[in-house]
Order: sequence, then structure tokens, then C-alpha cells
Amino acid sequence: MADPFASHSVDLASPGAYAAAVTPADSEITACRALWVGTAGDIKVTTVGGDVVTFIGFAGWLPLRVKQVWLSSTASNIVAVR
Repeated sequence: MADPFASHSVDLASPGAYAAAVTPADSEITACRALWVGTAGDIKVTTVGGDVVTFIGFAGWLPLRVKQVWLSSTASNIVAVR
């Protein structure tokens, strides 16, 4: 089935077009527009702006542009949306 939205412009307010599972690691991932955290835990990230922050006991949508999910994160079932 063809994408009915293919002719629409894409920006950061648009829904994501790609998704991939994320394995926490101390190396960068392809920058994403949001993360889905399926199982609650602490999630330490580096934003595309370079800030390093830990969200404690987090689960759900993290609407933050992220380029790294740190190995020390205890949250799991993480999906990056681009």
C-alpha cells in the first residue's frame, strides 16, 4: 500500500517514519526524535544538544532528541523513533 502522506513535508512535528530497538551502550546511536521506554527503570541519555541527563524510574514516551542511551541505564524495551 502506498504511503498516503508521502507528499507531505516532514519536520520534527511530524510522526516518526522509522523505529529501531535500542541496546544501551556507551557509544552513540543514530539521533532520534523520541524514545519509547517499555519497561520502567533509570534511563541515562545524551541529547543531540550534548546534555547528559538521567530520568529516574521512567517508562513511556520520552519526547527528546537523543543520540546516546548509556549502558548504565536500567530501563529496558527501548525503541528509538526517527
